[in-house]
Amino acid sequence: MTQRPTQQPLEDRILLLLKQSRRRLNRRTLAEQLDLRGQERKQLTRILNQLVRKRVLDERKGLYRLTPQQKLAVGTFSKAEKGYGFLRPDDPELDDLYIPARAVGSAMDGDRIEGSCHFSPRQGRPFARIHKIVERAHKQLIGTYQSQRDAAEVWPLNRSLGGPILVKPRANI
Repeated sequence: MTQRPTQQPLEDRILLLLKQSRRRLNRRTLAEQLDLRGQERKQLTRILNQLVRKRVLDERKGLYRLTPQQKLAVGTFSKAEKGYGFLRPDDPELDDLYIPARAVGSAMDGDRIEGSCHFSPRQGRPFARIHKIVERAHKQLIGTYQSQRDAAEVWPLNRSLGGPILVKPRANI
């Protein structure tokens, strides 16, 4: 009974192949180039799905590639009335970055944020997505408290701070 020589884990082999490839690869091409058979092909599908969920891989129309490394910028968030905003980086050599409304999340005007920089080929300009809120600008705010069955929210009176903020419901209000 002969045993296969010990190889590096399949996940590492997948990542190495995608790193060396200059283009996106589909599942079949990956399996062929890695010389996978039977059970290993099923394992390939499971590993690819895990890597996409972890955002190690980017998948589009069944084609896989390594997720491009993103530059991170830290700075102050400035929110516009229409919901979009700007990241004003701490680094004076960097320009302000536009943040579309769908990428603002729970950030409020004046918060210190960390944003990932991207480029929009359609619009031909860079933009950012909020990665995390580093520090809140407002520790307290005044707003309207609205309670529902098992949730409550506060709508800030100052509209530039954003939309509703989820809070714990209070029984005696």
